[in-house]
Amino acid sequence: MLDTDIISIKEHINSPKKEPANIIKLNLIAPTNDEEPSLLVHGYYNINVDLAGHYSQKLPSPIYIVAVARSSGHVHIQNLVANDDIPARYLGNKGKPTVVKHGPTGPSTKGISHSTFFNVDLKRHLGLGSAEDTYDVFAFLEDIISKVASADKRQEQGDQQDSILYNITAPINHMHPISSASNQLAFKQTYEGTVLSGSAASNRISLIVFSISQQQPAWTTLFVKDHPGIQFDIPLKTFLPDVKPDEKVIAFAMVDGKRLAPIYLNFP
Repeated sequence: MLDTDIISIKEHINSPKKEPANIIKLNLIAPTNDEEPSLLVHGYYNINVDLAGHYSQKLPSPIYIVAVARSSGHVHIQNLVANDDIPARYLGNKGKPTVVKHGPTGPSTKGISHSTFFNVDLKRHLGLGSAEDTYDVFAFLEDIISKVASADKRQEQGDQQDSILYNITAPINHMHPISSASNQLAFKQTYEGTVLSGSAASNRISLIVFSISQQQPAWTTLFVKDHPGIQFDIPLKTFLPDVKPDEKVIAFAMVDGKRLAPIYLNFP
């Protein structure tokens, strides 16, 4: 269980507005004084019970939060846990979801969802470095994905914690600098099996791959010097060596603070 000073469940003046299921929303707030956390997320989710597992005793994935450092492309990723998983894994009488709609004969799974606000101290939760930087942040629960929120983090005292997870170094032969490129991302089948293929109209791109069934994230940052573009083909098993048939995999790409459209794969 994490310190509730890092993640708390409460509404705040800077919290996002409520919306119907299924949604995750983030507001990323820089401090107004030295007493406030250097980078604070005010978040909101509303997840229907079929996804959240209420009444069916199916335990869902927790929400994951991703922060990408604009200066380096380094990725920080971790799930959100405070007193219970977010979204809370209520079973039986341990908790009651919020009824947002009634079915024809009363509450039904089609019209019930669980929603709450949450606040996250990103520096402490993700182990962000001490240096000044701009961070691009989003959260996801399977295919429910927030928009990207960005904010500047101040220079501050303290060492970076060991919380950057699953940094995968892509083989250099799978990356090529090119003079002209567009931002693209796709899963393709080649002689090497399934590959994550794409290009970036920049000299840096951050790639994040996530296995839903294994709850395993992996990431790498591709960088080329003195070139305006990158082209790459990276075998999926470089990221997820133990990926198995019928696993659902999600991939994200961040380029210069912008996220390409996420892509999905049911691994063959």
